[in-house]
Amino acid sequence: AAALGAVLTGATADGVAAAWARYDALRRRRTTALQHQAARMHRLLGLRGPAGRARDAVLRLVPSALSTRALAGQLRFAPP
Repeated sequence: AAALGAVLTGATADGVAAAWARYDALRRRRTTALQHQAARMHRLLGLRGPAGRARDAVLRLVPSALSTRALAGQLRFAPP
């Protein structure tokens, strides 16, 4: 909403299409990366049986600071 508001601020009726294109340009790279990360996590969390148990064992070894940093990177956003 912040990015959309920023690109629409001051836009005239004739400039709305250009504002939408700017919004897409600002957001596409980040949202595409988030979609890819979500798909990878879905596949990882969907593992069952021995593969799921191996996943759980490995994830227990990940330091909380590392997982917190990874999550913070996903949530970091500076509106234009």
